[in-house]
Amino acid sequence: MNKLFDKYGKNLALIVLVLSLLIMSYIIYELAMTKRNIATNYVANVKEQIHHELDKFFVPISTQLKTTAQQLSLRNIHDLEPRKIKRLLLPVIDNYPQISSISLETEGGFDFDIIRNNKQENYFIRYIDSSGLKPIFAESNFNYKLNDVKLDTNQVKEEFIIAATTKRKLPENKSNDLTIQWLDPDFLTSTNKLGVTALIFWPNGGPKKERVMLAVDIELKHITSFVQKIVPSPNGHLMLLSNDRETVIGKPRTLSKAREIEDNTLMNFTEIGNEYLKYVVLEAQHERPFSWRMNGSKWWGAIQAINLSKTNQLYVVSSLPEKDFLKEINEAQQLLIGGFFGISLLTLLIVRSHTVQRKQKQILIEKNAEIVKQSNIIEKKNEEILASINYAKRIQQAILPPSKLINEVLPSSFVLYLPKDIVAGDFYWIEKVEDKLFVAAADCTGHGVPGAMVSVLCHNALSRCVRELKLTSPAAILDKTRAIVIDEFSQSIEQVNDGMDISLITINMQTNKAQWAGANCPLWIMRQKNNDEHNLLVLKPDKQPVANFVSMEPFTNHEVTLQKGDKLYLFSDGFQDQFGGENNKKYKVGRLKKYISSLSSKPMSAQKELFEREFYSWKGELEQIDDVCLIGIEIE
Repeated sequence: MNKLFDKYGKNLALIVLVLSLLIMSYIIYELAMTKRNIATNYVANVKEQIHHELDKFFVPISTQLKTTAQQLSLRNIHDLEPRKIKRLLLPVIDNYPQISSISLETEGGFDFDIIRNNKQENYFIRYIDSSGLKPIFAESNFNYKLNDVKLDTNQVKEEFIIAATTKRKLPENKSNDLTIQWLDPDFLTSTNKLGVTALIFWPNGGPKKERVMLAVDIELKHITSFVQKIVPSPNGHLMLLSNDRETVIGKPRTLSKAREIEDNTLMNFTEIGNEYLKYVVLEAQHERPFSWRMNGSKWWGAIQAINLSKTNQLYVVSSLPEKDFLKEINEAQQLLIGGFFGISLLTLLIVRSHTVQRKQKQILIEKNAEIVKQSNIIEKKNEEILASINYAKRIQQAILPPSKLINEVLPSSFVLYLPKDIVAGDFYWIEKVEDKLFVAAADCTGHGVPGAMVSVLCHNALSRCVRELKLTSPAAILDKTRAIVIDEFSQSIEQVNDGMDISLITINMQTNKAQWAGANCPLWIMRQKNNDEHNLLVLKPDKQPVANFVSMEPFTNHEVTLQKGDKLYLFSDGFQDQFGGENNKKYKVGRLKKYISSLSSKPMSAQKELFEREFYSWKGELEQIDDVCLIGIEIE
């Protein structure tokens, strides 16, 4: 058997290495496709959010305009008294602060306008009779008084008189069926400032058969204010283009050093100084998201058309850096590739070591004098292998929460972490999001290098659930983590059931309300019952791992209100499964409960040393059989 292994072992190892390379290439390809799908969905969600926000801005105005027009179309405009018209129009401009003016006009010269005076926080109301002659009736009160004051023209401000004699530019195709029409940005006749106009036509009753127009004006500064509030991503850019797909409406939302744009200025998109938004407009062929690289970073962009009317559209242009939503996946991909090459290197070193040993055996037969020399060579190779594993340990330690973070968020706590080998399958995980603290003790399948690889996958899955998917319920986090783990291992040609057991708690640091879920690992709470007595509360976990399982059920979410002085213990099974003592038996759960009870009055700062001393005292000279991870937290 040894001869066969010596003869064919190297070839077998190389075949396994090639197959592993093919599997890894497939995994990397699937991960790349997953990243693209996530990015596409993220950009699509941003587009949906922007569309929803634009609807909230424009649709209520269109709806109100159409409703008011329908009310006015029931009667001949010339039969309505100014006070009746004011009752209908004044609430429209009063309820929508973004409207600067509202006008009711006929082709015969009838003109009733309400113009907002932002400086004095009141309104100008003017009315011209159907003959088109003066006098002009004007009113500047803010409330709903119905007695218009007849003013001489000299008493009305000069800019208002100019506005009264200026007619707006109307579209050539004036629909007659109460259809809303939005005009391109232009200078408004009511305020002489840039803005957009929405208008609607209908036939007036009576013998003249003239048409009636109801119109509202919106200044660009209100659209600018709206655009600035939309946050597509932490470092994303956004702007609106008019119907010609070239003119910028309002100021873009951008974090780059773009050119400042005045509210009263119309500018071509090439002049704003934002290279990312400009690239999207020039390169987008359709509304589907697309990606490109610029300035060393990968970006995603899209153009979305928003229909305001049958003939008028707005175009929303967005550019989003990939780091805003794929940072964790990119890091996981790099870690996966690094881990694979580390294992590949380890395999090659083993193959090489095996080859060297074969040569040394042959040399040993021929020359006994070469024994010392060959022994040194083997020792050197073993040091290289050990160095590789130690480097893998550094990688694993890099994903564990640093002591500084633990001391900041949990000043009265300890973490007892005793790997069986250089690298471990157990890990602890701590995340703080706003006022919520996530703490977990996890035991992955196996230990050593295989357990460490599984722990990296499970750790990243937990972080993704909290950071990217924004989950806060422990049960929901475990459900989603299980789905991610199963999905990652499903790429293998063989069924893989690896995963982890875990005890996960979420603590609201402001209210001390907590939620907990466990997969084969419990939560113990030592609570002070009386002055000198304590009671150990046990929250039982679900009897299933976070992995592919015969009977998978949703994890149970437990809620508990923590009290000051409560001591929480989250742990894997390494401590109670350790053999030792006088009869070389397992430590067991009952003994661990008694020992924790004996430490109830001890501060957490001292308990770590006591637990460690108890473990090694029990183990004695026996081999440690599993990784140990035990977390203690005292609620202050």
